[in-house]
Amino acid sequence: MRTRLIAAPLAVAAVFALALSASGCNKKVEECNKLIKVMNEEGAKLSPKGNASDPSTMTKMADDLDTAAKAIGAVDVSLPELQKFRDDSKKLFNDVASAARESGKALEGKDLAAATTALKKLTDSAQANTKLVSDINKFCQGQ
Repeated sequence: MRTRLIAAPLAVAAVFALALSASGCNKKVEECNKLIKVMNEEGAKLSPKGNASDPSTMTKMADDLDTAAKAIGAVDVSLPELQKFRDDSKKLFNDVASAARESGKALEGKDLAAATTALKKLTDSAQANTKLVSDINKFCQGQ
């Protein structure tokens, strides 16, 4: 009888601990999904609309990237890892917007050297984005 009195609270404690850990996992999944959803939605809006060698196309792209960065920065997540991913994503979108603006100005002024520098920044940002997306996916998949 004494064993039952000890076992019952332990069983309740185990179920409670399991519920807490499961809710923690659900929070991670929920917040991952929220961040990824906004990133995907904003990324889908950035498909090229015009000729990349047209300065106005690059300026429009920069404006769209600024809007996307604001939307990503507004995603409310509480997990520190996801906050960092969100902030890194926002910064990356802002960096790409800046490079797109530089590219537009360089193209407008027919400054090949500046256009080449801006293109390098865009390429570097694309590589950084690939790594960031991979890191987010690894974290969200629990790897």
